[in-house]
Amino acid sequence: MYYLISTAGHPNLGDELITRSWLRLLAERAPDVDVWLDCPNPAGAQALLADAHPRLRCVDTLFRLCWEAPSEDAWEVAAFVGRALDDHGQAPRWVPGLRRFGQAAVVHLLGGGFVNGVWPRHLGLLAALDWAARRGAVTAMTGQGLAPLGEDTVALVRRLVRRLDTVDVRDRTSADLLGRPETHSGDDLWLAEMPTLVDAERAAGIDAVVCVQGDLLDGPGCERLTEQCLAHLDRWGADPARTAVLECIPRVDRGIFDRLAGLLPGLQFVPWVELLEHGVPAAASQRWFSTRFHPHLIASAVGARGVAVPVRPGYYDVKHGSLIEAGSAWHLLEPGRGEVAELEADRPGTLAASGARVRSHKLAVAGRLYGPALPGPAVPSPGPDRRLLVSAGTS
Repeated sequence: MYYLISTAGHPNLGDELITRSWLRLLAERAPDVDVWLDCPNPAGAQALLADAHPRLRCVDTLFRLCWEAPSEDAWEVAAFVGRALDDHGQAPRWVPGLRRFGQAAVVHLLGGGFVNGVWPRHLGLLAALDWAARRGAVTAMTGQGLAPLGEDTVALVRRLVRRLDTVDVRDRTSADLLGRPETHSGDDLWLAEMPTLVDAERAAGIDAVVCVQGDLLDGPGCERLTEQCLAHLDRWGADPARTAVLECIPRVDRGIFDRLAGLLPGLQFVPWVELLEHGVPAAASQRWFSTRFHPHLIASAVGARGVAVPVRPGYYDVKHGSLIEAGSAWHLLEPGRGEVAELEADRPGTLAASGARVRSHKLAVAGRLYGPALPGPAVPSPGPDRRLLVSAGTS
């Protein structure tokens, strides 16, 4: 039995695509193996991902342990998770789930930016991996973004990952926090083949794209970001009818559209479910204004020019900065600042070439964890989401 851990089901575009990609790979390599996915929203994840693997089951056991810890202090959360896994009486409501976790042959923490100091309770997930490693399971964490971490937590994280069979992070800052530069590869979304993540047909009718979140900004911050976005659209001479706003998290990312729609008649809105079903409408000819990381990755990988605006210092600047370091030609701007990035003189980025190398690395990790790709055609995936799922048999 394989046990995956992610934050799928929220939904959040990047988390869903990463989880789908790993599940699709397992559907091709291990279609007859039970796969348990531990996530904060198992009902939503089961509905979203039911077609990604034929033996998928979704639970929230480990997240429940993290939430039930008596304190948000990362050391205390980790200690509680370890005690509960040793002594199920510490968390008697979750005994069946704890037993299932203890049976896993492979425990794999999927990539993302949800295990760090922003959500200190999630550091208990590393304690669960450490427990599984001590029990003898094959253990891995891939594509992790560990920044920010407080100084008092770095030692804990280093201790919890030292027994893991695979330690793989997505940015240099995370590798430095671990004191292990060799662990730096890139984001887990590179596991997917980039064309499967793109809606080229929809992109043909779009020249400019906006993706601005509202979950980490206050009211004045949203207003300043809206002004900054408008300034860029004006500089680019964007036609409202050929400009689109993307929604990566339902409602959270709609605020910018509601503020712009009255000023830009004909502005397009692409809801999250359309992005999941058909892909991101990205093309090399476009200009982008984005606070979100995975849209930056996808758009830059296909050649789009753009501006990345990190809305949380120490977190989003690390994420966007990792893509720029890897070859994205986007500009990194502070939110709410008045300057407008000039894109016309930009050279084409090299992120796609870097991403191909990362994908080869991820497939090698998958081979160590789950065995080689099976011969013959890939397992088909019914429904409109088929194009989003990784074809892991090629590199």
